[in-house]
Amino acid sequence: MTVQRNIDVVEQLILWLEDNVTTESTIHFDNEERVDSATALAALTRLLPQYYSNQPFTERYLTVVVSTTHLNRYDEMTFTEELNNTHSRIAKRGAGYFLKLWETLENAKESQDFYLRLSKAVKEVIAEAIKQGAQCIEFDGDAQDNFVYKPSRVQIQ
Repeated sequence: MTVQRNIDVVEQLILWLEDNVTTESTIHFDNEERVDSATALAALTRLLPQYYSNQPFTERYLTVVVSTTHLNRYDEMTFTEELNNTHSRIAKRGAGYFLKLWETLENAKESQDFYLRLSKAVKEVIAEAIKQGAQCIEFDGDAQDNFVYKPSRVQIQ
């Protein structure tokens, strides 16, 4: 599911909950009947304040952070070369890099040769980040993470 689709689903859920509250629906979301529409709507309101207030920033940008240990020497060379590209997806920082992600993994694979030159390990990090709805990865020299790259045990020739 794309990020935009997730946003659409959440917006529809919020509208549905608002309707339930307005019509005093007796629908509950748990077996103990403690979570009704008003409770669910209140929780979403706290978690997604941009829908309920005039905040100056209505869009959020999810960044996942992983250690630079996922980058090999060739990945770092590819990132450095990409910095000079007019439409670069890379930003250098003191302890690592930011990588602006593609909306889907298919888009990444269809991109210029940048993605194709990355190691399998970095491609796996990218795939997982996109799967989790992130729009950016920060490769940080000080970061600690639990991501484990598991190379395929089967080699297809």
